[in-house]
Amino acid sequence: YQGVQKNSRLFLLRLRGCHKHEFLYLLISQKQGDVLLIPGIPSFRVSELFLGQPHRLPLRFLYDIFSMDSNNIFSVYREKLDSLGLNVSEHLLLACVASQEILHLHNGKSVKSYAMSSSKLRPSCKEGSFGTPWGLHVVCEKIGEGKKRSRNLITSRILRLDGLELGVNRGGELDTYKRYVYIHGTNHEQKIGTPASSGCLQMLNSEIIELFSIIPVGTHLFINLN
Repeated sequence: YQGVQKNSRLFLLRLRGCHKHEFLYLLISQKQGDVLLIPGIPSFRVSELFLGQPHRLPLRFLYDIFSMDSNNIFSVYREKLDSLGLNVSEHLLLACVASQEILHLHNGKSVKSYAMSSSKLRPSCKEGSFGTPWGLHVVCEKIGEGKKRSRNLITSRILRLDGLELGVNRGGELDTYKRYVYIHGTNHEQKIGTPASSGCLQMLNSEIIELFSIIPVGTHLFINLN
């Protein structure tokens, strides 16, 4: 399981293999009259819940708890730019492996969040690992504009990536470009939102086509593991 939110009285856990809207409350409380008041979490009296009882939560709650911490990731991205002497790109993609999500920003403002699938193996920048690399990248090529969908594994559009961090995702055996790591569509759309790829970032075909039409070559992609 993945621990998400906890204090002395409440543990909120997401179980692997469960539907993405289903969660499990584990309650730790000796007083049946306690009211659980935690910011962002629906309030329940302990007596209204049973230990191990699953609950379907509102979509807004799902978003608040399980979406990426975009402010924190953006701060890490800015620190990385400063260390490399680079400027913020007009369009920016922030990818979070933990939440399987890509956030598109324009001039620092959030535009849209997309579900993705990163590697089914552990993250890695090394050649032959089939892991998703991390760190700062740039969209260096756009492939497939105007093409119809095919039945191949890459079914629609390709955003080819080039690493910008020497010794991390650029150069030698740690080179995203030479590993042919892309953002692309897939013919296994039912797996989007869970780790399922061989290293690339996969998206729904309709959404990669949409994103492809918006962002230019030169757009930064920052892949964060947490």
